[in-house]
Amino acid sequence: MRLFIEPTEPLLFRTGRPFDAGENNFAESLFPPTPETLQGAVRAAIATHWKPNLSLEEAFNDPDLTNLIGLYANYQRFRVAGTALGRRLKHNTTGQIELLYPMPAHILEEEYGNKRQVRLIPRKGETSIQTYLTGDMQLLYPNEPLNDIEGKLEPMKGWLTEKDLHTALWTNKAIAKNDIVKDSDIYVHEPRLGIGMNNKKKTTEEGLLYTVQMIRMNHEIDHPYTYG
Repeated sequence: MRLFIEPTEPLLFRTGRPFDAGENNFAESLFPPTPETLQGAVRAAIATHWKPNLSLEEAFNDPDLTNLIGLYANYQRFRVAGTALGRRLKHNTTGQIELLYPMPAHILEEEYGNKRQVRLIPRKGETSIQTYLTGDMQLLYPNEPLNDIEGKLEPMKGWLTEKDLHTALWTNKAIAKNDIVKDSDIYVHEPRLGIGMNNKKKTTEEGLLYTVQMIRMNHEIDHPYTYG
């Protein structure tokens, strides 16, 4: 079964950094979310609609449900096989979805200058450097002389379609700028300002301002997609 998840509100996928009003005043958001986060959200949605008259706690006490989707770390029959970002193709009336993948980590780009693309590749026959790598594992080296690089090398950012990802992984062709989907084409960061509350008095607490970094999707372009 494949699921196409289309958010209707801004998203927040917090990092593992501690956050508490008055101690840390900024909550950063990850994007895309981890597969575990998506799996947990889908499991909660299934449990919510399992028997609408039951609370989540009562639903997860039902063995008929937990035998399907598991409980805590035991996933039973419900297992996510993979996640990817997806978008509906423009001017497509069949609802076809195109998957997008993060830029491979071995592709670098000059920070300044000509923005030349550099790839990290194994250097066959390299024997001058001794390592503890075993089997088929090898060190990676730039495929361009570093003396020719004008600026600092940074990981290339953006997203690729399946076709362009195949080009990036299996050929030495440079990736055209027009083939790179930018983060800003998919989502924008939307900061939200809040203040700590005294739950007993239902009043605000002085000096407990905080900012939450929300993610707002571009609903004309891309949405998270998961399959399992």
